[in-house]
Amino acid sequence: AALLGTLLLRSYERSQRVYKAMRLRGYGQVAAGLPSPDRLYRTSPTTLIATGFTTGFALSLVLAEILISRL
Repeated sequence: AALLGTLLLRSYERSQRVYKAMRLRGYGQVAAGLPSPDRLYRTSPTTLIATGFTTGFALSLVLAEILISRL
């Protein structure tokens, strides 16, 4: 138990040092000239329609496979 506790404590301390080093080097900040993360993941109506058609087509293939296997 003492060994496990020591390993847990040392790994926690190391993760804190790594996190602080990453923050010092600019981790988590938006770089100049790059779009913000919320702009990267916006969906357009065209994307939603294409996703709907693709999902519908995939479901129809699954249903067709199930119906054919029952014959």
